[in-house]
Amino acid sequence: MPQTDPRPTASTAAALLWGPLLTGLLVGVVADRSLVGALLLLGEPALVVAAVWLVLSLAWSGRWGRAVAALIGCVGGLAAFHLPASPSPPPVQRPAWATGLRACATDDLPLQGALRVAQWTLRDGATPEPSALEALSDGVDLVLLHGAAGPETGARVATLVEGEARFYPPGTAGEGSMTLVVRGGFAPCGDQGQDAWSVDLPAAEGHAARGVVTFPRIEGVGVFPLVAVRLDPAHGPARWAGWTTRLDQSGQRLAAVVHAIDPSRLVLIGDLASPPSFRRLAGHLRGAGLWEHPGPPTWPTRLLGLPFPALHRLDRVWAGRAWVSGGGGTQAAEPQARAAVWARLVPETMTARTRPR
Repeated sequence: MPQTDPRPTASTAAALLWGPLLTGLLVGVVADRSLVGALLLLGEPALVVAAVWLVLSLAWSGRWGRAVAALIGCVGGLAAFHLPASPSPPPVQRPAWATGLRACATDDLPLQGALRVAQWTLRDGATPEPSALEALSDGVDLVLLHGAAGPETGARVATLVEGEARFYPPGTAGEGSMTLVVRGGFAPCGDQGQDAWSVDLPAAEGHAARGVVTFPRIEGVGVFPLVAVRLDPAHGPARWAGWTTRLDQSGQRLAAVVHAIDPSRLVLIGDLASPPSFRRLAGHLRGAGLWEHPGPPTWPTRLLGLPFPALHRLDRVWAGRAWVSGGGGTQAAEPQARAAVWARLVPETMTARTRPR
């Protein structure tokens, strides 16, 4: 029989209450401004498991006062991880090429209908099963895949959606590929007939991060500016040095591009390598005039080799004021480190609903 402790010491209960609470508040304030804060935010799923184990262990041993204190402290501390981001002023210096795209981004033709996008981050070099690609592509207008082994995957998806695919190869370390597929095609902008522009984003030496600007032309939706990204992830201690700085620089560069193009009709989609609790990165995008679509978490789908409910939204969708949220969810697909997700964006002129704040 478990032994009870009806009179837990006040100091222990106070430590279990205030320790996690104050730590969580400190991490929430510092957020991705420091490597320690960023890693704690990224490791939130493991902290949730540890908190549940602590509370259950105390309760099982009959230390109910300490269990309640730990429960309140852990819940409050983890909640403090998610303080809202404040918009940061967009950079004054903006790429000249992005400013040149402004006329195409502010086209007078109205958006015609809802846009459904899907994205899936695979293990680098993966070749998904055809059945998984069919499920992912069902009823969508735009598909973004990260980590596909080659252009063949994009060509297969393009056939499924009756559209056009672009494949951006991986970096020298064999990672960082990006496959973009639209139902329809990519509209050119400017006198040169160019239909894609690269955004220079920082990455660890030998690795790849990328951003691509295009103008998808989708029947029933219209033409709009799209920024597809894959930011530098924190895969292993060797890449931790300077990681938060690279994310901050990526956020600033993306904000400059978005603001130069005109954010109103723009959609930004991709693997941001960080959850919404990274307030500095989110602040750059909010300051550029975008809002984040409240999609489901995508990572981790497994922990210690076992199925695990995803807690982090790493594959994210941001949009300008011309769009509002029309829902979203996970997509049935084969097991990977991340869940496949979809999101639906509706032109604001077609609905009375408002975008999330």
